[in-house]
Amino acid sequence: MPGPTSDKSPEAATPHGVLDNCRLGLKVLGTELKWLLTGIIRRYESRQVSRRLEAEYVALGKLACEHLASKGKKPLSADGEAGVALAQIDFLKTEIAILDKDLSTTRQEMLQRRKADLGLDNDE
Repeated sequence: MPGPTSDKSPEAATPHGVLDNCRLGLKVLGTELKWLLTGIIRRYESRQVSRRLEAEYVALGKLACEHLASKGKKPLSADGEAGVALAQIDFLKTEIAILDKDLSTTRQEMLQRRKADLGLDNDE
């Protein structure tokens, strides 16, 4: 005698009909819109850091120009303004790399979470 059907069966996990497909499509659309907004905000943040990096390059360039114009009489040392600019440049480069990696990681996590939430995790 067959037992009662379980909701854990593969048939229960797959969508049946137009309404289920529409519901699934709307959920996917919602998560993609969330990703779009998240991506826009994160890329804006990355652009701001890039602009700051360019400003530090400009500051370092001005210091180098002053040093060259003075024929080496005006000091350009790593423990002065130039050193601060170089430290900022290194920091900002690292920050941009972290932001880029974080954006990629966030996307992958969001996709994995979507698959799990929608019951599409077929990695068995």
